[in-house]
Amino acid sequence: MLGKNTRMRRLVFLSLLIAFCAIYYYSVSQDENSVAVKSVKMAQNLVNKVTNTESTKSSDESVKPAASTDLSVAVDKVTPDELNIGDLNPADLAEWIENESTSLDSTHNNTANVEIRMRAQARTLKPEQLKELQIMAVDSERDVNSRILAGYLVTLNQDAAALQAQYEIAATALPDLGPAIPHSEAELKRSQELAIRYVQVDELFERAKTDTKALSDLKQLSQKALAPEVRKYASGLLKQIH
Repeated sequence: MLGKNTRMRRLVFLSLLIAFCAIYYYSVSQDENSVAVKSVKMAQNLVNKVTNTESTKSSDESVKPAASTDLSVAVDKVTPDELNIGDLNPADLAEWIENESTSLDSTHNNTANVEIRMRAQARTLKPEQLKELQIMAVDSERDVNSRILAGYLVTLNQDAAALQAQYEIAATALPDLGPAIPHSEAELKRSQELAIRYVQVDELFERAKTDTKALSDLKQLSQKALAPEVRKYASGLLKQIH
């Protein structure tokens, strides 16, 4: 389970992403299909997921008592009615990511149930698929909703390949977006790029408390991440590990 401090950091960064998206949206576009609007919706959904309490008795009768909203329970296996994304080839995985990132906008989703399902699905991912998700997450030409979800799934997988993918995503240089003028599209996109990387750093920080490889990766990021903001952020987190 993620620590409370880690969940709060994710909330802060994704909330900042929402704020930048909202600024850009209201100053530039009223198009429901714009990058800004999609980013706001996706970030809001992910904020709900990563900050969800580990156990809150739901008044929603659709949640079965046996399933529980404790996210540490019942996440080992994908149920028969769920897609095992570990069986998907790269093209099908990319299509699933795109469709899933759109469906997450639904207000009818039960946040706890979605979290449990995604944790179970993420555990089925193979090393080659984690590599595909890594590539998706840093592909600035791809839809931002899909990128955020791809990176999020990487943080849910516990394999060594996921650890490597987290490092690679965080270490990747930001694309050349031009001058980040306040309230501009470049500023919005820069905040998106940093948020995608910061979430990976947060996950490495959480694992570094008990995993020497994660700790080593976090130290490497503090020195070698190609974005100076990421180096600074990783350095700050390292100071919290005793």
